[in-house]
Parts: sequence; C-alpha cells; structure tokens
Amino acid sequence: MAKNRTSVFSWVWLLIGILYLGLPLLSTLGYSLSPEVRAGNPISFSAYFDVLSDPKFSANLWFSIGAGLLTTVISTMLLVPTTYWVQLRMPYLRSTLELMTLLPIVVPVIVQVFGLLALYRSTFLVNGSGGLYILMIGAYIIWAFPYTYR
Repeated sequence: MAKNRTSVFSWVWLLIGILYLGLPLLSTLGYSLSPEVRAGNPISFSAYFDVLSDPKFSANLWFSIGAGLLTTVISTMLLVPTTYWVQLRMPYLRSTLELMTLLPIVVPVIVQVFGLLALYRSTFLVNGSGGLYILMIGAYIIWAFPYTYR
C-alpha cells in the first residue's frame, strides 16, 4: 500500500515539475510565433528567420560556442592533473581544494570580471585586442571550477 502511494506522489511531483519548467517555455514559443500580441494574427516563423539571417547572430553564436569549448578544455587540462595529484600524492590538501572549489559559487562571475578589469586595467589583457574576452573566459574557468572538480 505504501509503495503505491509513493509512486503516485512521485508522479504528482513530476507533473508539477514539468508544468513549472514547461509552461514558461511554451509561453515563450507561443509569443515568438505571433508577430503581434493580437487575436487573429496567423502563426509565423518570421522572427526566427530574422534572427537566423542576421550576420551578428552567427558571429555571436560562434563566439559563444568557441568560448564554451575553450573554457571546457582549459578547465579539464587544469583540474584533471590537479585532482589526480591531490588525491594520490597530497591527501592533506583535499580540504583546501574543497574550499577553493566553493569560492567561485560565493563570488559571482560579474564581480570577478569587474575585479579582473580593475586589476588588469593598464595591461595588455585589457588594452590589447580581445583582452576583455580573455578575462571573461578566465572568469568562467574560475566559475566552472567547482562543477568541473566535482
């Protein structure tokens, strides 16, 4: 009897979760398919065609994909050897590494980027071409540190 109640309870919570996450997505989709918020307008994909035909969209999309891949590769290259070394050779540093992995969660990325900007304002990282992007990728590597480590 208790098992049946548990399964019904689980299904109810699953349905609530699907509604909570799905309704905003469906509302956004419905709004984007209607050119104006008025009754009687036909459904149109024109907003999607406009966005996909914009050259700035593809440039920003490829930058985002590249920044994400670069962040993933650098994080993995830094953390796999570090974690291996700490787990096998320096177990006394595990608690220190755990504390370090929690710090980026406490300090948001935007605060980190502004801190890095203030710190590196007069260096080539900010004044050179693409310097802000390097700082942003660095901040995201730091921010992803806890998740990559775990």
